[in-house]
Amino acid sequence: MQGFFANAKDWVDLIQGLLTIVAIGAGGYWFWRRRQQLPRAKTSHEIQSWKLPDGRWLLRVCVTIENLGEILLELEHGFTRVQQMRPWPEKIESPPAKTLDRKTEVEWSLLVQMDVDFKNQQREIEPHESDMIPFEFVVTADVEVVVIYTYIRNKKKKFKQSPFTSQMKEIGWSVTTVHELQETT
Repeated sequence: MQGFFANAKDWVDLIQGLLTIVAIGAGGYWFWRRRQQLPRAKTSHEIQSWKLPDGRWLLRVCVTIENLGEILLELEHGFTRVQQMRPWPEKIESPPAKTLDRKTEVEWSLLVQMDVDFKNQQREIEPHESDMIPFEFVVTADVEVVVIYTYIRNKKKKFKQSPFTSQMKEIGWSVTTVHELQETT
């Protein structure tokens, strides 16, 4: 038999080429399904507190952001807020049993909030590395327990349509920690 497929070697080469194309396509599909075009991160708090000479509290909140993904994580905007949990407010309202915006926590009184904006300065975290952002707050002497909430916006995927309302919802990473104010040793 004459022609391109005259011997077994030609058939093996053809099959090997086809299998290579299928493997590259499957690898690309696997990468796309893992959504590695979007960043993945984890946030955590490390909190310390000290009593100041005038009786107020100095609260240091270090926010650690870990890049868990395979692509560069670019920081753009975020904030940390401190809310008073105790002494208890006169009236504590439970979140509604059914809610469209998925509020599941009591809305505590806001003591202070600090925003960070990295638009004018480049702040990036390489894959599998972390960065820390320190915040320092001074709160009144009568505060005993605080709720600390941090939110870091996802620069690559800022907004998403909420499945519960027609509103757009910001996408990002957050962490909430309850901290009893006491002297850090």
